[in-house]
Amino acid sequence: MIGQVQVDGAAPNVHVTEDRRGVLYDSTPEQILWARWANGVFGTEDELTATTWRNGIDQIDLDGVAAVWKKFSSRHFGSAKNQEELISALDVYLKDTAPAGQREILNMTLDLVKASEQDRRVAHGLMNIGEMRSVLEFAPYAASVVRLFLAFVCGLARGFIGPRPTNYIDLQYLYYSPFCMVFVSNARFHREMWRATSGVHTFVWGQDLKDDLRRRIAMRAEIKQSTEDTTKVQDDSKPVGAPASVIAEMWRTYMRATGKSDQSERAKAFEDLDPEIQRQFKDAMKQFDRMDQARRR
Repeated sequence: MIGQVQVDGAAPNVHVTEDRRGVLYDSTPEQILWARWANGVFGTEDELTATTWRNGIDQIDLDGVAAVWKKFSSRHFGSAKNQEELISALDVYLKDTAPAGQREILNMTLDLVKASEQDRRVAHGLMNIGEMRSVLEFAPYAASVVRLFLAFVCGLARGFIGPRPTNYIDLQYLYYSPFCMVFVSNARFHREMWRATSGVHTFVWGQDLKDDLRRRIAMRAEIKQSTEDTTKVQDDSKPVGAPASVIAEMWRTYMRATGKSDQSERAKAFEDLDPEIQRQFKDAMKQFDRMDQARRR
């Protein structure tokens, strides 16, 4: 739960090298689609998909969801007076290793991830023999998803979260939060729900990032016009220091230190790389070409 992303070695866009030391991860169809949209290229099929998606959002019945979870939320979190207190009570609930409570959490987890019957038998078997005392300890990512889901549905049931249909879509972005260092959003829902996320990461309010970027653009423009050394403009290895800079703060928190004397000098061109690394790059490009050809067939 510190940012690792699991890679499916059997996926068509993934290739594991013969020596098992390298993994080539090619673009997915979704990424290619996003790149086309980013360039403003939309087709009739895209417009139909968007319309269907919006209609699907309008059909989400969060009032009905709140009604389903009202009894559960009152039983477990009835003393919570706001969303903050509900999340704190939820943490106590998930950490309680009482067998009955953990079996309830396990069943909710299996339902949420749409586990197969085989997976359900294995999971219950592990709990029966004592190998899974706590879902939170045994399956931390699955537990992080359940934690967010319960914070959402119980927040709805207690009236701490409004039944806005897009909230359900926004919730799903938060499921990926353990895989990022910094999560940026201008959605109040994300800010209010952030405490229910798990992992080593930070939430940044979108407007704060935009304001910081504008300040940096202005600073670089001033430097360019001044008589100072222009290499300062070109050096993007680390962010420019600025008062109350959220970018600089996140950089100091999460990025590796640069410029240390014990670090080897970075190669400036492909030819400066170690011959073995050059060979690995060339082999990787050939493999990517083969993967592209196979995809076009």
